[in-house]
Amino acid sequence: MHQRGEFDETIRFFERATQLDPNSSAAWSRLGVLLNAKSDYISSETAHLRALSLLSDRQTLTSYGHSLIRSGPFYDRTLCPCAERVRFA
Repeated sequence: MHQRGEFDETIRFFERATQLDPNSSAAWSRLGVLLNAKSDYISSETAHLRALSLLSDRQTLTSYGHSLIRSGPFYDRTLCPCAERVRFA
């Protein structure tokens, strides 16, 4: 339980980081990884897509890809229509 509390605190940290610097691709990407690990797949995808809209580098794409693989059968493109609006450079 203690570890879970620390995990939730880390998520809150990155949520705050994205509020303080909404243009930080790294903060959005890390938040996406953490939310995915918590099985919050829709919020995870939203964070990853925000990161990718800011910077479409290899690291950001890899993080997003790993999150998609981890979400497995729970992933449904119809749950996050925002993905259709993202354009990659």
